[in-house]
Amino acid sequence: MNVTLLSTGGTIASTDADGGPRPTRTGEELVESIPELESHATLSVETLAQAPSFEMDGETLETIGRRVRELEADSTVDAVVLTHGTDTLEETAYYLDVAVQPELPVFLTGAQRRPDEVSSDGPHNLLTAVRGVEAFVERDAGGTFVAFNGEVHSARAVTKAHTAALEAFRSRTVGPVATVDRAGVSIHRSPQCETAPAYRYSNHWYIGTTNRIRRSRSRSRRPTDRL
Repeated sequence: MNVTLLSTGGTIASTDADGGPRPTRTGEELVESIPELESHATLSVETLAQAPSFEMDGETLETIGRRVRELEADSTVDAVVLTHGTDTLEETAYYLDVAVQPELPVFLTGAQRRPDEVSSDGPHNLLTAVRGVEAFVERDAGGTFVAFNGEVHSARAVTKAHTAALEAFRSRTVGPVATVDRAGVSIHRSPQCETAPAYRYSNHWYIGTTNRIRRSRSRSRRPTDRL
């Protein structure tokens, strides 16, 4: 399975510095710190930004969207994982689900504790994202999801419910799409885009229902005994 990891900064990549924490870790460093990732996917890493998520602006958001579209058009890419700060993670996830409407799995993840803090949750969350992606690719499932604290949430339902706790994200009305633990990935409902797509008419954007034609994608897969 070929996964492209897009790094944008956030707490998952931050260390303490003069004036407060700032993103200093590269995407490559995040991947190298978790050797287990190699048993689940072949990862290529790209840096799109290096900023706290409260500094995420429209231009950077559009850059992320364009790159996800480009990767979706590449038949050698099976999925995308985006590391992101938690302050605006749910907004970026919703934007991608509405404006890009990805047909391959796009997982966003981050951290509540920095890599230089005790018990940083970044490695666990990134591994959760990659394991979740693996299960969704095997099911030919697509859409935008948030992987955090052993849970996978749809972009439509997820919200940040706590500023400091490790269980930061919840889907209050429907619960997570899947959970990830030592035993594997348990899928609780069909993994798919749950957001009505956006469409443009007369220079205005609307949210509504449109007919979509699903492209058949030639994906390179490897046998797996996981779900």
